[in-house]
Parts: sequence; C-alpha cells; structure tokens
Amino acid sequence: MINFFLIAVILFIILKVFTTLNNKRKELAKKEEAQKPAVPAPAPTPSEEVLLLREIRDSLNKQNK
Repeated sequence: MINFFLIAVILFIILKVFTTLNNKRKELAKKEEAQKPAVPAPAPTPSEEVLLLREIRDSLNKQNK
C-alpha cells in the first residue's frame, strides 16, 4: 500500500514538472513569435492564362476606343 502511494506521488511530481516546463516553453515561443517583424507575403505572379486574358481585354478595349 505504501509503495502505491509513493509511486503515485513521484509520478505526480514528475508530471507536474513536465507540464510546467512545457507551459514555459510555449510562453517563450509565443513571446519570440510576437517579437518577430511581420514580413508581408510576396505578391503571387499571375499565371500564363491570366496574362493572356489581360492581353485580350486590353486589345478589346483598344478596338472599342
């Protein structure tokens, strides 16, 4: 009976230390992430299909003028 309680207490302490360290690691990661400057994503390059459609649109606009 004493062995059970001893193992239970030791296991509880180990888990408590593990969760505390894990929480501190997550908080540190959040702080580091907040300190990083936000880099905007580069504008995506238009596909070949979009470029062709733009050319068609522009040529149609020129014909109508």
